Amino acid sequence: MKLGISSYTYTWSVGIPGNLPEKPMKAMDLMGKAFELGVEVLQIADNLPLDKLSDQELKQLKQEAENQNIDIEVGTQGINHEHLKRYIEICQLFNSPFLRVVIDTKEHKPTED
Repeated sequence: MKLGISSYTYTWSVGIPGNLPEKPMKAMDLMGKAFELGVEVLQIADNLPLDKLSDQELKQLKQEAENQNIDIEVGTQGINHEHLKRYIEICQLFNSPFLRVVIDTKEHKPTED
């Protein structure tokens, strides 16, 4: 078992719709917190969407994680085919062992069927 933190550990620092801090925490800031706390895993979830980062920013985040020996686990919200395809690519980049998915979005609330 490895100890880790998540972007939800710092919900109010990352911000939520309608309540954003003056300077919202970014993925690289969260990486710094993980290193500062000495944890081995960082889960970046749907409240800090990795698909909004450029390919260069993703590569920088991956390099920093490798430099600090921190594993990144990836999470997202939504099950749209193209969206999931992009997140599978992001998981592959970070060697994430899984993709954490919150199924519902504001636009899409699938039925149990």
